[in-house]
Amino acid sequence: MQIYLDHAATSPITSDVLEEMNKAYMSLYANPSSAHSFGSRVEKRCKEAKKKISKYLSGNMDQMIITSGGTESNNHAIFSQGIKAFQKPDSFLTSSIEHKSVLEPMKFWSLSKELSVLNVEKSGQYSLDHLENLLKKGKNHVAFISLMHVNNETGIIQPIEEAVKLIQEYAPDAFIHVDGVQAFGKISIKNILSWVDAYSISAHKIKGPRGIGALWVKKPDKLLPLIRGGGQENNNRSGTTNTPALLGFEKAVSNCHQNMEKNNRKKHEIREKIIKELSKKVDDFHIIESATSQVPSIIMIAFKKMKGEVLIHSLEADGIFLSAGSACNSSNSKISHVIKAMNVPSEWEDGIIRVSFDEMLEDQEIVYFTDKIAKHCKQIRRWVKR
Repeated sequence: MQIYLDHAATSPITSDVLEEMNKAYMSLYANPSSAHSFGSRVEKRCKEAKKKISKYLSGNMDQMIITSGGTESNNHAIFSQGIKAFQKPDSFLTSSIEHKSVLEPMKFWSLSKELSVLNVEKSGQYSLDHLENLLKKGKNHVAFISLMHVNNETGIIQPIEEAVKLIQEYAPDAFIHVDGVQAFGKISIKNILSWVDAYSISAHKIKGPRGIGALWVKKPDKLLPLIRGGGQENNNRSGTTNTPALLGFEKAVSNCHQNMEKNNRKKHEIREKIIKELSKKVDDFHIIESATSQVPSIIMIAFKKMKGEVLIHSLEADGIFLSAGSACNSSNSKISHVIKAMNVPSEWEDGIIRVSFDEMLEDQEIVYFTDKIAKHCKQIRRWVKR
């Protein structure tokens, strides 16, 4: 039996998405920027796809820039604002639990700008008191803020609305970017877009193709193009349009939004079953979650007196594939920066795994997975005692 429990890293593409992409590869292979009628036909189909995707954002496809994925979308927002504010004494603000594709470019700009880093509560949510203090006491005008909607390791939904209210009070001119990669297609984002200036999304987290995503921008003229050339994406991001990936993205977006409520109900049921089975079979474990603001499809589990990395590889031998956190950090055995930021007690922090799944996970797979967890926990704890 093979069980894939790493959907937060990347999700398997669905057959209908692949079918749309294959049709495009076979019949819509012309460059949509070409002047001939074949190119025009492909361009028309690409515009239809963008319009359909944008329906689940603001409805205006001119506010959406197609990118290569979440990392590029985040970098585009951050570097664009950094370049615009390069010679100004402005400060930037982010949090301690962001994805590396936000933290690393923000670290780059900290070489020349004041960078404020927002703390989180033990609940895993942003500390609004700390945010207010940072906004009040910043030495320089806060020009740019990048926060996330859903944390990629814990699945905890962040209080973006409350954060934006504070930002509007103390830094009303700040450009607010939100990394929505783990939220889009899983929870409603329509209200969020009315509060912020930019929002990043990605296809491969919603059973779409890898290598494509988008950056929604309320006022695109507030961004600078980072990739220059042929002037695609209304001069915001040059490069030949990846038609098959775009049409696959369109199909994936449509699929996940049509079934979002139904799928979330199923994911809640699966989450409860996993936790219930673990409670019957394993001692000394703790679910790192928010009681009120949590996507159901990500479960971060901490085991006491356990080595998470050893547990992951032991499960791999049984055909179970999951991770300890962000796939971007998977080659690094250090404790996750998210776990450190949440001040998880030391006796738990070594034994953390992230289980992420879709609505298709079956009861027999849950039983098999939790049986193997119980078996390996018992064995590993014996070794740890030695």
